[in-house]
Amino acid sequence: MKVTELTDTLAQLQQSQLPQVQKDVRALLNLVQLYHQHYPEPIAAIQTELDRLDLEALHEELPQTLDSLTLSSDRLEEIARSLNHFFLPDALDFD
Repeated sequence: MKVTELTDTLAQLQQSQLPQVQKDVRALLNLVQLYHQHYPEPIAAIQTELDRLDLEALHEELPQTLDSLTLSSDRLEEIARSLNHFFLPDALDFD
């Protein structure tokens, strides 16, 4: 497999999976927040894990990380397209 094909395949794989991952992560974060609202006094084992996780930071940083992955995936696709045009100038666009 050529480098351009591999890069394009990786970019397409990421782009196809990231929207579902983002949706699932947001759903899980919302579920955790709802759970916390309705059960503000969790058992000790859960509280220990909540303290260890820093849930507020996780709630803020995880969506940002996924957004960064989306931007990286878009950039990877641009690089793949540029490489393809460089090595195969007469080739059609990936789209």
